[in-house]
Amino acid sequence: MRKAQRRDFVAPPEVEPNVSDIIRWGFVGTSGVAESMARAINRSDQQRLVSVTSGQRLNAEKFASMFGAKVASNVDALAGDPDVRCVYIASPTSNHEEHALKVLAAGKAVLIEKPFTVDAVSAERVIQKARENGLL
Repeated sequence: MRKAQRRDFVAPPEVEPNVSDIIRWGFVGTSGVAESMARAINRSDQQRLVSVTSGQRLNAEKFASMFGAKVASNVDALAGDPDVRCVYIASPTSNHEEHALKVLAAGKAVLIEKPFTVDAVSAERVIQKARENGLL
């Protein structure tokens, strides 16, 4: 039995995304979850992993080579990179607050791997910084 098709539906045209519309990600950390996230991002034509940093430079270099990204020397360099639009934080939980605050202060949105922070007070500081800067 054939599935009925709506006659009033017109499929949108296939278009290449405008380069300025592509979400360009920076990653802080190279965990297994970060690798899964990077694979998902790079499967999309609307997103790209462009930069990565890690406490272990060799890990960052290996991760970057897997995904065609560059290596940032540290979180400050990644946050200040004009090619990076938002940052996925996959560092150890004890560093989430520090890293998120640096990234938000640099005007970038953040997505933080769970757990969000080590406690509610730290989480509130990150949320407040995002609100102050009008960021997600």
